[in-house]
Amino acid sequence: MARLAVTAIRIQVPEYTMRPRIILLCLSTLACLAGCGEERTRPPSTTVAVVNAAPGFANLSLRRGTTNQAQLGQVQFPGIFSARVDSDTYNFSVDTQDSISGLEIFLADFTAEVDAQRQHLFLLAEQNQMVVPLITSREPIDAAASTWDATIFNAAENAGNVDVYLTPPETDLGTAMPAGTLDFGESVLLEALQPGPFVITVTQSGDTASVLFTSTTTGFVAGNWATIAIVPDVNGFADVLAAIVVSATSSNLTDVNAPARTRLLNGAADGLARDFYVGDDFSAPFAPGVEVAAPSEFLALADGTDKISVTPAGNASVIEAERSGSIAPGSLYEAIVAGPAGALEFSIGAENLRRNNLHARIMLMSAVNYYETLDAWLFPEGTDISQRPPNWTLTSPIVTERVLFPTDNYELTVQDPVTDTVVLGPLSLTLEPRGIYSIALVDSGDGTTVNALLLDDFE
Repeated sequence: MARLAVTAIRIQVPEYTMRPRIILLCLSTLACLAGCGEERTRPPSTTVAVVNAAPGFANLSLRRGTTNQAQLGQVQFPGIFSARVDSDTYNFSVDTQDSISGLEIFLADFTAEVDAQRQHLFLLAEQNQMVVPLITSREPIDAAASTWDATIFNAAENAGNVDVYLTPPETDLGTAMPAGTLDFGESVLLEALQPGPFVITVTQSGDTASVLFTSTTTGFVAGNWATIAIVPDVNGFADVLAAIVVSATSSNLTDVNAPARTRLLNGAADGLARDFYVGDDFSAPFAPGVEVAAPSEFLALADGTDKISVTPAGNASVIEAERSGSIAPGSLYEAIVAGPAGALEFSIGAENLRRNNLHARIMLMSAVNYYETLDAWLFPEGTDISQRPPNWTLTSPIVTERVLFPTDNYELTVQDPVTDTVVLGPLSLTLEPRGIYSIALVDSGDGTTVNALLLDDFE
C-alpha cells in the first residue's frame, strides 16, 4: 500500500584501526571470493519505461530498493523516462524531492519482476494524494510486424468510469465500439491495429454525447507497442483531461475542445468600468462592464482567439490597450490592465492551477497606479523583514509566476521602495498544502496605501 512518510537517516561510521597484515588478509580474502569458483556474468537487462501521471507531485524518482539507493531516474509531470534494469525481481520505491527543503520523501513501494524477454512500463498514477503504481508488461512486438498494439490506462482519478475510443479521424462515435470501459487504474490491451492516424476520445461510460477528452490526430506506426494514459489536466482544471502517449515518439496531448480561459482584472486609474473584446469583432464585448478591482471568473475564449482589447465601457471606438499573440486550446491566463484613461497597459501571464501535495502555490498581481514599483514580503509571522530581501519587486501592471510556499501562518507587507513606507500590511495569511492562492494589489483610493484582493483559496 502506498504511504507518505519523511525519512531522514544519518549513519555514523565508526573509525577503526587495522594493522597492515590484517588489511592484506582481508584483501586476499575478497579477491578469492571474487575470483574463486565459477565465473560470474551479469544477467541480461531491458528497458523499463516510467511515467509520471501524478499531477500533485511535480517530480517523481524511482529507485531499486529504498530511498537510500541510487535513482534509476527522475521525471516531471506529465512525462516519462527510461531506465536499463537487469532481469530479476525487485522491490522498487517511489519518492519525490521536496522542492523547498531538498529532502527526499518516500511515497510508495511495489514489487515487480523485470524480465529481459519482455517490455515493461511502470505508470505512477495518483489517487487520494498518494502514488499508485500501475504495472504492465508484455512480450516484445516484432519490429517487422505490419500492425501495432496499444495499452490504454485510465489514470485520472476524478474521471470515473469512462469509455475510451481509439479511432481514425472523423469517425462517428455513434457507430464505433469503445476500446474499453475503464475505471481508475484499469487498462485494456488492443492488438493487431493497423498503422496510421488516430484520435483518442474519452466519454462518460455509455454516453457518446458526453465527451470528456478529444486528442489531436496522432500517428502510430507498425511494429510498435504504444501506451496511452488518460490523466488529469496539466493546468489543474477538474473538468478537463489530458493524455500521455508512450510510443515510438512520446508526447503529451491536450484536449482540442478545451477552450483557453482567462481571468480579467481592471485596474484603470480613473476607477471606471471597461469592456474587453477578443479578436477583431467589436460588435459585442467578450466581457462587458468589468468594474475596477473586481476580477472576473475564468472566462472561455473562442477558438482562434489571438487578440484581446480593452475599451471604455460602452465605447468600442476607443481602444485603450491591446495584446496579440497565439492562444492555445486548453491554456490558462491572467489578464490585467492598469494606467491612466486612454493609455492603459496590458499584462498577460500564463496561469497554472495544478495543486502541489506538499506545499501551497501562490502568485501576485499588481494593478497599482500610485507607485512605479512596490516591494512585497511574505514571511512567517514575527519575522524581522528589515533584514530580508523582498520576495517580489512589482512593477504595474504585472502577473508573477506561481511559487511554492510551505504550510505556515504568514504576514504580507508591501512597501514603497523609494521611501520605505509601508503601504499595505502586515496582513495575516494562512497557507495550506495543495492551496492555490492569488493576491491582486490595487489602488485603495486614498493615494497612499494599496489594497489586496485575496483570490482563489483565500476566498
